[in-house]
Amino acid sequence: MKGKVGRLLIAVENMKFANQLLWKVRETLPEPLKILKETKIKTSSEIIARGQIDIFIIGTKLDGDGEELISFIRKFYPEHPVIVLLKDEDIRYQLRLYKKYKNIDCLTEDELFDGLTEPLLKAHTKMLEYNSRRINFSNEIIMISDICYITPAGGNMIYLAFYDYKKKELRFLSRKMTMTGFMKAYNRTGNFIRCHGSWIVNKMMVDKIDKTGYLVLMVKSNKGEEILIPISDTYRKDVLEQLKGMF
Repeated sequence: MKGKVGRLLIAVENMKFANQLLWKVRETLPEPLKILKETKIKTSSEIIARGQIDIFIIGTKLDGDGEELISFIRKFYPEHPVIVLLKDEDIRYQLRLYKKYKNIDCLTEDELFDGLTEPLLKAHTKMLEYNSRRINFSNEIIMISDICYITPAGGNMIYLAFYDYKKKELRFLSRKMTMTGFMKAYNRTGNFIRCHGSWIVNKMMVDKIDKTGYLVLMVKSNKGEEILIPISDTYRKDVLEQLKGMF
């Protein structure tokens, strides 16, 4: 896959320290990452709320109380890996962080930088596993298995339809993106099939192909009707090949 495979935020008290961490990250992780550096809690919070971050490195002395930022991260990303850099070796504080938050690794100042390797590699593995099951679309995290189809919405916009199992209904999100752009950005796991110029379907949601040649999804529309997805002649051979043996 071309380009960056994830995003990492380094939020520490000064840019010199951030740059040192940057080189350690690049030296340790095997995959290319987009790395963001910040020294202010307010700006870091804006980055977190604005877009998808996969791994966090947070300094507890960041512009005041670093735990404020950790709490903010957990509101948006309850499962994402966070590496916390502690200025002092306070065992009670570490235990409190471990008890309060999931997927956190704490490092004290004397453990840097050699001690950063293992948490980074562990965070990277979690990132890849997490991203293989979910996508961030229009600032909402969605399980890939819940996505039904994608179709144009007009004006370089697309609709993503997914089934909300809690509400037991089909829901829709939109964003400015092309169909080709969606496939390039989100089809890293190969779950999505372009079956028509105006349709992309999640093969995990396909129940069967009916007698008229339409794909029938496993879930119903909000009116209780079958959801039928057309297959154009251009894509038919590839669609049939990818769905071979699934039903």
